Amino acid sequence: MARTKNRSRVETVEKIPLQTYRTGIYIRLSKERTESWRHKSQSLKTQESLARTFAQEKGLTVTKCYIDYEYSGTKFNRPAYQDMMEDIKRGVINCILIRDLSRLGRNYIEIGRLIDKVFPFMGVRFISINDNLDTLNGLEDKKSFEVEIKNLVNDLYSKDISKKVMSYNIHQASQGYYIGTSAPYGYRIDRQEAGARLVIDNQVKPILEFIFQQAIEGVSISQITTELNRRGIAVPQSYRGTGQLYRSEQDIKRWHAGNLLRLIKMPVYRGVLIQRTRNKSLSEEDYIHFENAQEAYVSKDNYEKILFYLDSRKSVKKTSIVRTPNRYRGLVYAKTKSTQMVRRCRHFSNNKSDYDYYYFTDYIYDSETAERKTVYISENALDKIIVELIQSEMKRLGTVETLLPRLETKKDDCLKTYHKQITCHQRTITQLQAELSDLYASFSLNRSEREVYLSQKNEIIAKIETISQEIALCETSIKQIEEEHSKQVNWVRHLAKSQNQVVLTAELLNALIERIEVDVDKTVTVTFSCQIGGGEHD
Repeated sequence: MARTKNRSRVETVEKIPLQTYRTGIYIRLSKERTESWRHKSQSLKTQESLARTFAQEKGLTVTKCYIDYEYSGTKFNRPAYQDMMEDIKRGVINCILIRDLSRLGRNYIEIGRLIDKVFPFMGVRFISINDNLDTLNGLEDKKSFEVEIKNLVNDLYSKDISKKVMSYNIHQASQGYYIGTSAPYGYRIDRQEAGARLVIDNQVKPILEFIFQQAIEGVSISQITTELNRRGIAVPQSYRGTGQLYRSEQDIKRWHAGNLLRLIKMPVYRGVLIQRTRNKSLSEEDYIHFENAQEAYVSKDNYEKILFYLDSRKSVKKTSIVRTPNRYRGLVYAKTKSTQMVRRCRHFSNNKSDYDYYYFTDYIYDSETAERKTVYISENALDKIIVELIQSEMKRLGTVETLLPRLETKKDDCLKTYHKQITCHQRTITQLQAELSDLYASFSLNRSEREVYLSQKNEIIAKIETISQEIALCETSIKQIEEEHSKQVNWVRHLAKSQNQVVLTAELLNALIERIEVDVDKTVTVTFSCQIGGGEHD
């Protein structure tokens, strides 16, 4: 008899006006059994039919039927049971109807507490048909004692059944029968009288054959994963839930390298069953191994070949400690941010190489969506971009031999202009000072014109001060031109040094570059520390 995939089921009958006793039928079918000891009286249909007939005879209105399928009576975290208790709290039902006490549970302490304390407090009528128990008029002492005895018997029975089940599972596993409740991806459970076996799921078979064939040929896990996602193959979890081999539009789950790797390494696909009972205290040494328990997807030799390919390309992260000085210290920023990007290091090794991988990383926030986005670039990629920009800048500016004389000529022309302006200003000041002397001499001869003299004197002095300021500005400009020229010459010489280098030193980087900005799409914007016809380059 096949088992349904649904572990719990709640049936709702048509809504009717609330009556004095709104009855909920509770049904449970234990999972602590095997095919050999099933009985008709334990079936879901039989329990429900018995309860509905009893309810009709007693004039009870059935509001809901709560069904827990394949749930043990020793625990009370059953879906339908929890649903029933919530409906009691909300007033949906005020009467519980069961076939016998064992259906409600097999923990005699908890059952006694529910019947004696919880249900009376919540105003719930409790009826157990086979136990001739009805709390409508309270629970007699005699009846209460009988209930306790039955609960104790059920509790002991449950423990005994658990031991039998464990013993049975150990025996079945040692014979190569499957004791799990759900089949691994690519298999289905074939339940027979002697026990359950795993058989090939023909719907999934082509997919797993493709996966293992690719792995045998040495195709990387990431490549296989990419191809599965490209084909739209549903992941095992989705397939178990829907039975559909391909993803639906609503299915967002995708294959990942880690999950695929774990699947490939599972011994079940080599025909090996490694099982344990529900006793979680067992160590791996206590697991039950059985070779050739079911049809395999991959032979032992091919499995060893797959492991060899996986180990040969395996890359292991050993440390995140930065091993070399940061040549880009103080230069690299995420676009628009004022804080420097963090430089990190990962060390990788395999049978072909052993190397450190450096990269810069940071986060920025989209102003419209408030979404956090990662800004990331490897140091090697950044080195290549910087070298390319240097080459482009040198090509734009020309050779050092031609550029330095041009800069010198430009400097001299600028200086000549300012020196000429200073000479002119100094000549003007000399003339104004002469006018000032003549004005004083004239005033000395004629003291009656004092106000006129002072006015003309102040005017001449103001002109001298203005021109003196102009001279000072010219001298400042000359100093700036000389400093800028020196800076340009130094920058050009550093630029020339870096022309044929694959990796720039920290000295060259800091001499040439003022700021490097990295965007989310790895676009790099460089601001050179010296501007000769432009300073920013993308």
